[in-house]
Amino acid sequence: MAAYYPSAPSSDVFDMQTTVDPSYIISLIRKLLPNNIKTENEAAWEEFGCILWDLAVDKDLALLMVENLLLQVLLASLTVSKSSRITEIGLGLLANIACHDVLRNSIVSLPGLIDTVVDHLFVDDSLCLCQVFWLLTLGLQGSDCVTWANALQPEHILRRIFWVSENTLNIQLLEKVWKPEPSFFFFGYVLSSCPKLGHSLFLHLSDNNLLFGQSIGLVLAIVDSQQVGQTLLPSLMQLGLPNLLVSILACEMKHLSCERVPDRYPVLDTVLRVIEALSVLDNYSEVISSNKELLHLIYDLLKLPDKSEPALSWFNEFGSAPPLV
Repeated sequence: MAAYYPSAPSSDVFDMQTTVDPSYIISLIRKLLPNNIKTENEAAWEEFGCILWDLAVDKDLALLMVENLLLQVLLASLTVSKSSRITEIGLGLLANIACHDVLRNSIVSLPGLIDTVVDHLFVDDSLCLCQVFWLLTLGLQGSDCVTWANALQPEHILRRIFWVSENTLNIQLLEKVWKPEPSFFFFGYVLSSCPKLGHSLFLHLSDNNLLFGQSIGLVLAIVDSQQVGQTLLPSLMQLGLPNLLVSILACEMKHLSCERVPDRYPVLDTVLRVIEALSVLDNYSEVISSNKELLHLIYDLLKLPDKSEPALSWFNEFGSAPPLV
């Protein structure tokens, strides 16, 4: 897959303070200036951007980047970029910086940066959307969460978040259809007769699996924060959040009923955590407890012969199956 997801290097691998010269960081930042975003320079921009993306996992180096105007450079580059790959790297770099609590305020305080991030909710590239959702989730978990929440408050933005979640859910269902025979043979036929198209479809499914989890993670960040919830939950409930949760849980239950896929447990766990968080809020507990379809799904989850880790977690929390009213 062409996508690149740098992870935090082990502290045993190298000492950031002694091996990374500040002048090197500054030179890399200069390479990301908007005038370098040209077709012939895209590969170089990607290379330098990915290096900074890796290094930004270190708080001190991320601080050095911020002090040397990386945020301003990224804002300018994201504004003019037409490349999905460059956009993905820029957003991913911002997300790595946002992982450090002390630096999130720098993102908030730069005029136009949060609005630019939110605008990228409307791109069509799933990998870019993954980074947007991850960055927004981090923002909603910080001390400036209200600022991020206010940026998400317009109805068309919340509808877009719903649209992404619902459409990635539809692709989950499409993936489910492709697995059994004879649909599997259709997919195999596509792979054999048109490898590029088949590979593209496979990557599209893989990317959307990741995006599906990221979009639900954003919903959990909204529900988990009292300040954010006060701003966004009324609109989300009006847009049909309980129905979306039912659809997602039903989809995950279909996967569980056919096979145990540990990679899917985090999504299921996140959905259950959203439901649990809503069920203890005074304004929304009745909506959750009165949803018979939702309660039946949870009950079916608890009845599985091999309870998944999320189901066991729920069972340990409440001690029994939820009442079916």
